[in-house]
Amino acid sequence: QAVLNLAIAQTLAGSRKALDDLAGRYGAAMAETPRSGAFALLVSDFDRADITKVTEELEGIEQVQAFMAGYKARIADAGLSKVN
Repeated sequence: QAVLNLAIAQTLAGSRKALDDLAGRYGAAMAETPRSGAFALLVSDFDRADITKVTEELEGIEQVQAFMAGYKARIADAGLSKVN
């Protein structure tokens, strides 16, 4: 996640050189993760406006995942997960 966050930050900063460096250093490792598609898109040579839209979508996904994790924890703590 840290590498993906760095790629997002460098994309928003418009740092093509830094993105190329990230791709070189972490591309193979990131290809083996669930976030491989997002990383590949961020380090690719797309138009910055398109990448900005993608990063906004990724941030929204992370917010939903965080909410769902908290929600599941609250349900488990309250014993509601044992109803079924």
